[in-house]
Amino acid sequence: MQTVIVPICTIKNGEISDAGNYRPVGFATIISKLLEHYILSCISPFVAATDNQFVFKSQRGTDMCISFT
Repeated sequence: MQTVIVPICTIKNGEISDAGNYRPVGFATIISKLLEHYILSCISPFVAATDNQFVFKSQRGTDMCISFT
C-alpha cells in the first residue's frame, strides 16, 4: 500500500519558500483506509483515554474544554 504526501500551503500571504508555511496531507488508497478503520475498531476497546482528553475522542471537541468541570 502506498500513500502520497502532498504539501498544502497554510498561510496564503506568507513566504512560499518557507518550509514552515506548509503542512503535509496524505492521500491513501481505499484499501489502506479500510484496513486502518478495521484496526481501529479492533483496538479501541483496549485503549483508554483520560476524561481530560478532548481531541481525537468520540463525542468530544476542543470547545468542550471551556465548560468541562
